[in-house]
Amino acid sequence: MLKHTNIVTKWIYAVVRNTIVWWMAEVPYLLLMFVGIGAKSAGEIGTLVLAAVGLFPFVLMPGLLASLGVAREFYRNGNEFPLFSTFFHFYRREYKNAMKIGTIEAVLIAAFYTSYVYYSRIFGALIGMPFLLLLLLSLFFSLFLLALLADRQLPLIGYFQTAGLLMIRHPVLIVSMVFEIFLLFYLAIAYLPALLLFVCPGTTFLLVTHFYRECVKQEEEKGTLID
Repeated sequence: MLKHTNIVTKWIYAVVRNTIVWWMAEVPYLLLMFVGIGAKSAGEIGTLVLAAVGLFPFVLMPGLLASLGVAREFYRNGNEFPLFSTFFHFYRREYKNAMKIGTIEAVLIAAFYTSYVYYSRIFGALIGMPFLLLLLLSLFFSLFLLALLADRQLPLIGYFQTAGLLMIRHPVLIVSMVFEIFLLFYLAIAYLPALLLFVCPGTTFLLVTHFYRECVKQEEEKGTLID
């Protein structure tokens, strides 16, 4: 019984630690969220959304990368590592690459969302749905890509190539990852929305890192991992 309790405590502590450093890096998004709660018009909300997308390369992506780096260290060393120094190590080391990836992601989000709105208004929501799916897919690809960035040193184009190949070669693992993340957020929204702030971020980083590690493990066993 004590063994199981220790395991649960270990994972809860890992989720809390990951969530703390995530929100520490994403203070601007917290401010945007609080301002959005008091927004009185669609125009104000639209401005906040544009600001959020504009911060993607400079705030969101480096924070995601560093949080995934913390998750990586958890799988390697449990909770026995310095949290904040580890976070800032990854943040400083890969800030430029994370910013470049974030710029590409911001452009894709803007393009896919604009296409979704445009085609939905003209031809109906069903025609616009593929662009919404592409938007979601690009978000999951970015998370997986950042997990790779936190784990290996490659040329920038190499990150895209390797992440893409890993996802294509392991569709079952990737679908499982997407399903579990969607389930996590669905349960949080349905039963306790506060979990969106205090549990979902850290749990998402641990899930993405877990499935990334499983993909890499299978590639290493087959000797087909591209470096």
